[in-house]
This record gives sequence, structure tokens and C-alpha cells, in this order.
Amino acid sequence: MKLAALLICMATAIATGAAAQDCPAAADLRGGVRLTRVDPLLSTVTTRTTAGYEEARVNALNGPPRDVSTVYIHPLAVVRRVDATGALTVAYAEDPNALRDLPQLGRWASPVTLSARGAVIGRGLYTAEFIEIIPVTIGTCTYDTWLVQDTLTLAGRAPIRFAKYYAPGVDLVVQAIRLDPAGTSISTVQFDEIRAERP
Repeated sequence: MKLAALLICMATAIATGAAAQDCPAAADLRGGVRLTRVDPLLSTVTTRTTAGYEEARVNALNGPPRDVSTVYIHPLAVVRRVDATGALTVAYAEDPNALRDLPQLGRWASPVTLSARGAVIGRGLYTAEFIEIIPVTIGTCTYDTWLVQDTLTLAGRAPIRFAKYYAPGVDLVVQAIRLDPAGTSISTVQFDEIRAERP
């Protein structure tokens, strides 16, 4: 279950500006940006730190609320996930910061290694492909986002594919759709509200 959750986080783990004055921007990540889905409850607060992007998540899907802590080196690239059952880490052979240039690159790929309790539990390939720029609205805020299709392929497992909407203006993934092998939507994470955390 832990491995499946991490893979979803990686595959779920891009806007140039918000339409409303009070809509959060990338600079607000210093104090934290909260994304909330009302039903079923999903709340995330992401803060940019020296370690990257630290996300605290509360998810009440299919049961009582669960707390999950995730660290990303780039909003599209998770490196560590911790929940009540323990920690999983992901190591990339290539530098995920190259994802900043994904529209120019078109496609980025890296071999990955998954570890738990100091032991390797999986190896494979992560790829991200830029598709197009699409506006995404959350509450009263609209962001221009990069639609990115990413795929995680691990030895002995079926590929895990997502369509993710990364907003450079707020430097977060603001929507994610899990896809089946044919590219059909399986499930969607959409948020109802986005706001900056205030001191």
C-alpha cells in the first residue's frame, strides 16, 4: 500500500499567473500555500524550504483523515514520502531541476530508484512530457498551467500514468488526472480553494 501511494504521489506530485489580485503566487510558498478540496476532504499546505518543497497533506478519502508528509525537489518530482507506516524515498539519476525547462525540452526522463528502510525496493524510469498550456480555475483564481503527461515504469509493474497541471505562477501542481494505459481518466484530483497561509 505504501509503495502504491508513493507511486501515485510521484505520478500526481503549471501556471504563469493568476487572474485575481488575492490569488497566491510562487513567492507565497515561503509562508505556505493551501489547496483544499471539500468532499472528500483533501487539504495540502506546501512550503518552499532549503530542502525543496515540503507538503503536509490531510486526506479523508475512503476512511478517517490521514496525515502524509512529502518532499519534492521540483513540484513534478517527489523525493520523500512519510506516513504512519514509514518513509519511502526516490532517487533520480538525472537532475529534476531540468523540469523547469520542460516546454523547451518537450520531454524529460530519468532512471529512478525507490528505497524504504535503507533497502532498494524498486527501479525504473520516470518520464515527463509537455503537452500544452491550459488555464485551470480554482475557486476565484485562474492559472495558466503546463499540461504534463508523466509516466512511472517500474520493473515488473504496469506503467503508472498521470496528466498533471503544473502552474509556474504559483509553482505547484494544481490538478492531476490518473490515466489508464489507453489514456482514459481513472480518477481526478481537483481543488475548490487556493490561498496563501498568513502569519
